[in-house]
Amino acid sequence: MYLTRPMPDVLHFDPSKAAAYPNGRTFAEDVIDIRVAFLTKNEAPPTGLTSHTDTLDRFPYLGDPHPAATS
Repeated sequence: MYLTRPMPDVLHFDPSKAAAYPNGRTFAEDVIDIRVAFLTKNEAPPTGLTSHTDTLDRFPYLGDPHPAATS
């Protein structure tokens, strides 16, 4: 696939607006699904994955690791 114009390498953020793609993004936002939908004109189905609900409000933001699945 060839792009007709270069893609920006900076994600602009306007603090007077809420953080959500394309005005910045939130930590839990699924940017890959949004981008793939944009690039395929919504013809690629969403992955159905959900974001973590156990994130922290301070760095490093990630909650405790999930227990290993046993089979």
